[in-house]
Amino acid sequence: MCRKGLLFVLLAAGLATALAQSAQSATKASPRVSASAPAPRPPQWLPVPRIAGRLTNKDIGLVINKADPYSVAVGEYYAQARKLLPEQVLRVKLPQRAVLKPNEFRAFDQLVTAYFGTKVQALALAWIQPYAVNCNSITSALALGYDGALCEHTCSAPLRHSPYFNATTNRPFTDLGVRPAMLLAADDVDAAKALIQRGIAADRSLGWRGAPPANVYFVSPATVRVAFVLCCSRPQACRQSLVSMCT
Repeated sequence: MCRKGLLFVLLAAGLATALAQSAQSATKASPRVSASAPAPRPPQWLPVPRIAGRLTNKDIGLVINKADPYSVAVGEYYAQARKLLPEQVLRVKLPQRAVLKPNEFRAFDQLVTAYFGTKVQALALAWIQPYAVNCNSITSALALGYDGALCEHTCSAPLRHSPYFNATTNRPFTDLGVRPAMLLAADDVDAAKALIQRGIAADRSLGWRGAPPANVYFVSPATVRVAFVLCCSRPQACRQSLVSMCT
């Protein structure tokens, strides 16, 4: 794959099969559909233009919970491994429990905003918990703002949409007011360090000649609902990422 060319993504064969089955079902259910209707197209290559630039270690803000030994150990390791400057690291004291109350989150969010200002584009939270704010994930609350209405409509259609979806910018906070966040969560400190090293090893590899291929998965709403059911039956397996669905 050429470094300066386009990044090509092969549509999964399952997507084409699903489209074909959907088209066949629609034809059977609607006898008036013309027999000359075009057949589903086979899988094909689609050109995807590269986005100029990317997030680097200079764009990251790291948050460490001084009350959590795991957070201190993993945070200091991440800061050193990613060569973060002192002003890119915020140390706070947060309760060591899974869920923050909305007022606790608001105080924390104000600290983050005041400390990092407008330069930091994304956040890394060096802990396992807290991972939620009421029924919101803490990462989405930091990125999009806390949404209390979600707690009353957990099974409804999305009440709002992320402006970062399908955006071509590599400056999400500057251009969209969205600061994506992630948890550096693992089973223990050693596992977290290994996770960090895998991330460093993957730097600059996407789309480069000889790099492992990138897989793209298209899922249907039914597939997502199954994932939510599995999550709610095994909450410990996905407590950080799908907490809002299991509350």
